[in-house]
Amino acid sequence: MDSKPLAYLFFYGSLKKDFPIQDQLGISASLSFVEYGQLAGTLYDLGDYPALVAGTDKVQGEIFAIWDEAVLQKLDEYEGYDPLSPETSLYVRELASCGERLVWVYIYQGDLRFAERLVAGFWPSTRP
Repeated sequence: MDSKPLAYLFFYGSLKKDFPIQDQLGISASLSFVEYGQLAGTLYDLGDYPALVAGTDKVQGEIFAIWDEAVLQKLDEYEGYDPLSPETSLYVRELASCGERLVWVYIYQGDLRFAERLVAGFWPSTRP
């Protein structure tokens, strides 16, 4: 691996390190955990996964370094993000400030009428 990662990702849901999704997607070898972090937003519980939207709460998550650009393509597909049609995507990928780092984060664009707001900013509300 190069000494400098291509970019950083902020995971706040089922892509965190205690879940199997990174392995299932075949991206875990191209990512490395950097540190825990938080960013501004509002977090909702959708059951099997959370939704992050713009807001002023503190959302807790994990920062990962990206060592292979193919990771973003796989994650875009997994998150339902089409860069050519962001307006119809379930999530959009945006850059956000997380402490001293700029990180890619997936922002939810779906219906939140039946979702529970997670005031503590952590999903799941109990650790796996």
